[in-house]
Amino acid sequence: MDLVFKDIAGWDETGKKLDIAVNMSAAALVEVSLPEKLESRCKACGISNDVISIEMTESMLDRNLVDSLEVLTRLRMRALGLSLDDFGTGYSSLERLKRIPFDELKIDGSFVRGANTDPAAKAIFESSVSLGRQLNMTIVAEGVETREDWIRSRELGCDVVQGFFVAHPMSAADFQTWLRNWRGFDSPNL
Repeated sequence: MDLVFKDIAGWDETGKKLDIAVNMSAAALVEVSLPEKLESRCKACGISNDVISIEMTESMLDRNLVDSLEVLTRLRMRALGLSLDDFGTGYSSLERLKRIPFDELKIDGSFVRGANTDPAAKAIFESSVSLGRQLNMTIVAEGVETREDWIRSRELGCDVVQGFFVAHPMSAADFQTWLRNWRGFDSPNL
């Protein structure tokens, strides 16, 4: 975590506001002091709480929902983001979306990639985007690996895409170089 916060502070100095998602263990999500610890680290590094999002999968929440709910609510109260990762692959519960203050919905790549050839994957992708919109969530399309995936994600109104079409995983140092050279996908050829 210390390395992540240090990297974020360095990126913030570039003048570009970048958000970062951090995966947390189920054990961390029941630690009552987690919200204060994260807020304290943000303050010490000079970064805003709202650039940090805590990512969790549905299965992580099954372990101890009652204790997690208190911690998750307190994280949101401190402007830290909550992201539901791999949506649609676990034992999805719409009740969970109602009870937990998620602000981001990450649609699993199996639905995003499959949407171009599989009518069922397309329907799940489209309905997940619609559901997220109605709940005022940021929508992330995971597994965007081709131009077609990116176009469909954009057409459906996804806010963010994640996948090899944009970039492969890289170190923080390589990310700095990539970011300086990034031109975006606003080209008319896309």
